[in-house]
Amino acid sequence: MFRIIALLGILYTGVFAHQIVAKPLGKNKYEIAFWTHDGFEKYKPEQLLSIGAYGSDLSPIKAGVDYHKNALVLTEKTPFIMTAIFDAGYWVETHKGFVKGDRMSAKGIVFGSLHSIKITKTLFSWNDSMSKPVGQEYEIVPLKNPFILKVGDTLPVLVLENGKPAVGVSMEIANHDELQIKTDNQGKVLIPIKNKGLQIIAGSFEKTLFDDPKATTLFIQSSLTFELK
Repeated sequence: MFRIIALLGILYTGVFAHQIVAKPLGKNKYEIAFWTHDGFEKYKPEQLLSIGAYGSDLSPIKAGVDYHKNALVLTEKTPFIMTAIFDAGYWVETHKGFVKGDRMSAKGIVFGSLHSIKITKTLFSWNDSMSKPVGQEYEIVPLKNPFILKVGDTLPVLVLENGKPAVGVSMEIANHDELQIKTDNQGKVLIPIKNKGLQIIAGSFEKTLFDDPKATTLFIQSSLTFELK
């Protein structure tokens, strides 16, 4: 069973501040970019585990990855939504906070260790059908059109775990500290819009690992991203 993890402020600037987002490169060409507070970072193509693409009615669109061209994503048609799963690697908590590495190779005292997985859903356009889930194991569903929002508005979202409302999930947004808000008993929460530009809304989950010598915790962040002009 997955449990909701309460994020600590000291950790936010490390593993928890990193997310992924789909970015158009041209007609039916995309990249899955790795976002940090300092911009976008390069990553190894094998870290991109899977992708998905959907039309305006949430019907799947054929899509694939060319791993020999920096994980270039190609789609048969122009999608309204793109999803991806990304392996952000192993992290250990030391006296310096969380740093990259696994618990068996870390020097000094290890207070905790985790394997970080990022799941994203990027919206390019809007249709009312998109207020329903596409079927991700961990998913954030916008309950209204996010592209019409203005700074100061709020976006109601539904957070799902295995298709069911996820209660008490801690939420965060890009370039801001943890919001100190959690989903209610229906898995819903109001997300404040604090600026224009790239919007990244994320919720966090964890699972105890029993069969991985490199980490004791599987840490999953599911995000919803879109551009607000």
